[in-house]
Amino acid sequence: MNTMTAAHRTLPFDTVVKVSNLSNGKAVTVRINDRGPFVKDRIIDLSYIAAKQIDMLGKVITDSRGMTLYRFDRDTPNPPESNCYGPCVGLWPPVTGTADKVQAVGIDKALIGTITRKDGATQLTINGWPLYHYAKDTAPGEARGQAVGNTWYAATPQGSKAAAAQDSGYGSGY
Repeated sequence: MNTMTAAHRTLPFDTVVKVSNLSNGKAVTVRINDRGPFVKDRIIDLSYIAAKQIDMLGKVITDSRGMTLYRFDRDTPNPPESNCYGPCVGLWPPVTGTADKVQAVGIDKALIGTITRKDGATQLTINGWPLYHYAKDTAPGEARGQAVGNTWYAATPQGSKAAAAQDSGYGSGY
């Protein structure tokens, strides 16, 4: 479900906090339900739905369950190639399947493709970028993988990186 939640390193679970986007004055009230964030200089991670409500993250693509899909800066779009293997796949499972079965709502169908990974699996791509889930996203609407290691980003319908409109004062802010 899409919930108004956040992760914080030290606040007790079930603490309710108000988070403001300083660039536009929008605010959201969230409940702390997880530990994190694990991205340098970020003090709170918002669920995708909370970040969206205060305009911290633009449109991103999700799977049919509402789980955020990511792209990896160390991959290449032209030619499309995945560089996430071994332990990486445990945290960032590839989105597998065939392009003809994708229900592309709000996405140009011509941007959806596939690659054959070195392990033989067929991985979906958007505008050439291989797509992944993030193992620490446990509910629809979460985007906890956003900006992890400054190399992982939620993918937009055009295949580019989703980004905050401006710095919120909360590190990466979401």
